[in-house]
Amino acid sequence: MTGAHGGRDGDEDLACAEYVHALLRGEQPDVTPYLDRVRASDSGRRFADVTQPDFPPADLALAVEVDRFKFAMVVARRDGALVLERAAG
Repeated sequence: MTGAHGGRDGDEDLACAEYVHALLRGEQPDVTPYLDRVRASDSGRRFADVTQPDFPPADLALAVEVDRFKFAMVVARRDGALVLERAAG
């Protein structure tokens, strides 16, 4: 979503990072509290507000879909730039 800046709390990014960190530690956390944090964050509330046409609610719905794809993206450095690539496997 947007991160912490301009008076926004950035909790949506922190919730995502904490969830991924738990998975990397081999845990199987309940995703519900993390998704609740995304929805309750400053940015989540903007996307849920139908009076904010620049923040479509459909984007929030997509942002909280867990395991929508069966692959992960990894960052690689190519020619001095960072690029996202589909992880092998």
